[in-house]
Amino acid sequence: MRPIEDDVIHSYTHEFDESKRLSTGIGPLESARTKELLLRFLPASPAVVLDVGGATGPYSFWLASLGYRIHLLDIVPVHIAKAESTQANPDSPKLAGIHLGDARELPFSGASADAVSIHGPLYHLPDRGDRIRCLAEAKRVLKPTGRLLAFGITRYAGLLYTITKGSIFDPQTLTMIRSEVQTGRRLRSAGERTCFKSAYFHLRGGGIPCGRHVRNPGASVAGTGAGAELERPRKEGRLDGLGAIDRRRTCSGTQIRDRGLNGAGSVSIRLKLLASNKSLKLTPEVRVGS
Repeated sequence: MRPIEDDVIHSYTHEFDESKRLSTGIGPLESARTKELLLRFLPASPAVVLDVGGATGPYSFWLASLGYRIHLLDIVPVHIAKAESTQANPDSPKLAGIHLGDARELPFSGASADAVSIHGPLYHLPDRGDRIRCLAEAKRVLKPTGRLLAFGITRYAGLLYTITKGSIFDPQTLTMIRSEVQTGRRLRSAGERTCFKSAYFHLRGGGIPCGRHVRNPGASVAGTGAGAELERPRKEGRLDGLGAIDRRRTCSGTQIRDRGLNGAGSVSIRLKLLASNKSLKLTPEVRVGS
């Protein structure tokens, strides 16, 4: 079996163009919502922010334009090459650094960052030990008052996506979706083309009210997650409506809890699923729970 990083690199190099994702389909809503959450939870510029798993740098360059000192890190060489090409444009905001690297072994000094934003590793790393290593590395590089923003995906995202595409009725796809809802593990079926060949999706747990920070020795953690919407952001006030839901502290989606982070107890990360205001009704036959 190939290492998980080889699968991730292969998928994003040969199967999926990440640089176009946020401009098509549900991408514009995800982008607008993520930016809203980044501005809410990040310390004020010119804070030093590490964008870990930041792909080609859509949020890195945007934050740099706002005065943040951004270091972009990604494990996929083609992503780094595209980010360097963007950086070379005279009109582009400038990043403090662009790094090819692994979230499990960050090339940064301890206590050097005001904030760490993690996109990708918590769902691209299906092994729990790898996810804990990723969180431990983020904790190591954060200053004592630093802040971690961790992004994850609810394990119902694949179910909602395949329903909207109609592929849920394919027997192999239904088997894949049933398994990932029950276990959190994504093992792509032969007929399903997606950037997630293997992944870990999170399930809601007990714990934290929405909209608050979780204090951990040396850092605060604010978890967020991208979700599903078929319209463009702000159309008919839908993004504003999601913000109103968030302000009411009614959090739909997931939470995860990982224990044993350098003996610091538990780290809880809140993940929000952004759903459209259209309802989806599942027939009793489409049941994926245990």
